[in-house]
Amino acid sequence: MNQKIEWLFKDKISLNKFIIFSTVSLFICDVANILFIDQVFLQGARLDQLINNSLQMAGQIPNDLPLHLLTEMKGAFVSTFWVFLILFMINNSIFYVLYYKNKPAGIKYVKGYAFFGFALSIFNFFPPVTEKWYWIVILLISTFIYLYIFLGSRFFFPQKSS
Repeated sequence: MNQKIEWLFKDKISLNKFIIFSTVSLFICDVANILFIDQVFLQGARLDQLINNSLQMAGQIPNDLPLHLLTEMKGAFVSTFWVFLILFMINNSIFYVLYYKNKPAGIKYVKGYAFFGFALSIFNFFPPVTEKWYWIVILLISTFIYLYIFLGSRFFFPQKSS
């Protein structure tokens, strides 16, 4: 596999520059993904639909509940989700520092994260989750960044055979 991707990296970028590029790019992609989730899923009609579906699965009829209760539920959901996203960023930042310092746990995490970031970002296009062209462009760019980082991590940090 390394020989097939060697042309992308050999003599084109040093290990140190690749690690810096990867760390900064992954952090920027994380921020972009959080903003995407906030603007596309945590506001407006999609949030209302999510709350209504959750209530219906719990056996409640959303129209029978007072409006202030629905508003409080939305606020609680969004607040809880933001706490999760902040913890997610703290977790990723720790692993990015480990990756920057060439620690095995960081390298393994970034390889897996970049692979799944690439694989899962493909699902944003079939069908498109948003009609806003700028999000589609940002998601497309991040998809290729994830792929590049995954391939580069495989090139610079090949799997050691036991």
